[in-house]
Amino acid sequence: MMGPAGLGFVTQLHALLADSGDANLAWSPYSITEALRLAMAGAAGSTRDELAAVLEDAPGGVVFPDGVRVANTIWADTSVPIKDSYDVAEVHVADFAHDHEAARAAINADVEKTTDRWIRGLLGPGSVDSGTLAVLVNALRVRLDWLHPFERSATRALPFRAPGGTRDVPTMAHQGRLDYGAAAGWRLVTYVSRADSGQRPGDLVLDVLLPDGELTAPSAELLHELYASVRPEQVDLRLPRFDASGSALLARQLGSLGLRTLFTDDADLSGISDVPIKISEVIHRAVLTVDEEGAEGAAATALIARAGMAAAPPIPVHVDRPFLAVIRDRPSGAILFLARITEP
Repeated sequence: MMGPAGLGFVTQLHALLADSGDANLAWSPYSITEALRLAMAGAAGSTRDELAAVLEDAPGGVVFPDGVRVANTIWADTSVPIKDSYDVAEVHVADFAHDHEAARAAINADVEKTTDRWIRGLLGPGSVDSGTLAVLVNALRVRLDWLHPFERSATRALPFRAPGGTRDVPTMAHQGRLDYGAAAGWRLVTYVSRADSGQRPGDLVLDVLLPDGELTAPSAELLHELYASVRPEQVDLRLPRFDASGSALLARQLGSLGLRTLFTDDADLSGISDVPIKISEVIHRAVLTVDEEGAEGAAATALIARAGMAAAPPIPVHVDRPFLAVIRDRPSGAILFLARITEP
């Protein structure tokens, strides 16, 4: 099967973000890489080289199904004319110099509109001021419905071994033939969405990554091995409903991954404007919800029995301890969301 793309960047940044504690965490590799691509489209010299190296395997400009909405915008001060050749984002004029609060409100309102108000107040007070020259923004909205929704009547409270102690949580159940893999002390099961046009598999899927022991940040090599092991199997899946969110300032983490010039006076973003600019901070927020019907960030199952050879019992995948969850576009490999769930 085709697994996720850009795993080097994703696993390295996830390790840095997950180091912040034991709480649930969701973030969007695709949104971050798309925003960085907005900078790379106008970068030159070492600035572009560093961005290209970091984003080498990350998919960009993906054509997603109808359940995914993506908007790229640039908000430039009146003193920063945007070059006609810079055509990767919708250009807005914002008067940061004279009314930065109005500019901040306009950006936040646009993000709220794109995300159906799932992301509110992306730019907090003080995040822009009269010295701000431009803001490059990616906004992402995802809604998917399962091909085989979990039956709500089958959801029941089951023990989950959270870091703070075992407790009962609402846990969904499904038995059926699913993509399943196991390698290096991890197991993976994929739950498929429904295509917009009817009852057939869609491109968007949920991957649940369950370690045999304590939840750690997996390496790219481990994930390649895990995804390479995937094959269809009869699976008994028990998965908690969950909500996760995250917010972060990413300049320091991205700098440690190799984006050194972008945040310095040596930054070359001359493809955006003739006015010299550099990036001072990267702000990110994400929200993800998974339930019986589908996923947002945004069941009836029939097993037809017939006479034949005795089937092997279904492989148990009982998600009763901390795990990782991936919302992924199968054709491109783009990772739309990565969530660490410790307290469903």
